[in-house]
Amino acid sequence: MIVHIITGLDVGGAETMLCRLLLAKSQPAEGQIVISLKTVGPIGAELKRHGVRVEALEMGANLRSLTVLFRLVRLLKQIKPDVVQTWMYHADLLGGIAARLAGVPKLVWGIRGTFTPIGRPWTHRVMKLCAWLSAWVPDKILCVAEAAKASHIAYGYAADKMLVIPNGLDFQAFDKARQQNIDFRAEAGWSAEDLLIGCVGRYHPDKGQDLLLQAATLLKQRTSAARFVIIGRGCDQHNPQLASLLVQGQLQHDVLLLGERDDIPACLAALDIFCLPSRTEGFPNVLAEAMTAALPAVATNVGDVALLAGDSMTLVPANNAEALAAQLEVMLDESAERRHAIGLANRQRVMDNFSIAAIRQRYDAFYQQLQEL
Repeated sequence: MIVHIITGLDVGGAETMLCRLLLAKSQPAEGQIVISLKTVGPIGAELKRHGVRVEALEMGANLRSLTVLFRLVRLLKQIKPDVVQTWMYHADLLGGIAARLAGVPKLVWGIRGTFTPIGRPWTHRVMKLCAWLSAWVPDKILCVAEAAKASHIAYGYAADKMLVIPNGLDFQAFDKARQQNIDFRAEAGWSAEDLLIGCVGRYHPDKGQDLLLQAATLLKQRTSAARFVIIGRGCDQHNPQLASLLVQGQLQHDVLLLGERDDIPACLAALDIFCLPSRTEGFPNVLAEAMTAALPAVATNVGDVALLAGDSMTLVPANNAEALAAQLEVMLDESAERRHAIGLANRQRVMDNFSIAAIRQRYDAFYQQLQEL
């Protein structure tokens, strides 16, 4: 039995990939267990609906709680898993120590990003502690991207334990979900001729929503055709930083802030162009989803974006609003037929290389080899 331990189950890249991985697994859902250090969250609720056992330890903002560690040890001793796989730094640390104290035979850590998040000093400390422990605690360390592997070796992680398995996509489920018709133009009072540029991601400096709004301000001086849709947890009218940027750029009528949504495939289907303005990424699920939706895309060259994109898009430097605006302008100037052709090439790229079925097989082979060590 494999038990997955993750920091939380709110909507995010790691959480979504865990959900896809488990629901694509050949064994019955009820034979799978996920432990969230925090709450069940929307991803946990989705897993439970499919019969996956989800345990939530309800850890609050204080991630240093020894009580949670002791509860986790007790729970693992009851379950007696053959393998524990942890996802993200805090789960690597607490889940790794708990698995060893509980006598779990095999332990896998999971690294989901290239660099530690901006403005998270405690997370950086946890990562450095994990780097120091990596030679002794985990048997293997799974990275989501080659860029993540390289950066964490530089951080001090044990290089001989690290390997890479990228994210995968469930194309059938995605295509079914995007059939819903969403009309952002009508919602915002925009015209049918307006071209919609969309960004999806939780609000955080790493995700670069501020850079996209800076680029939008520059674009507004050059073209009147572009409108922007920003989706993700914290990306709503109650966010003072985003509200201030809208006022500064006089973008109040050009940007729709939608906050967190549970219909991302349908939202992507309503866009003309996707933008990934991130300052850092591992393997960005949302860009892969936009490519699956046959959207032309403009993205920063971070993490394994270049591996994901291949030759299907021109990437721009990170943290450069002018470069982002320039490439968005290039895409806006393309004909509708050319943008459609670019989007189809994007879709073919992910279908050929990143299906969840193929990634699931790689995980299964990895688990088999791990247990034979």
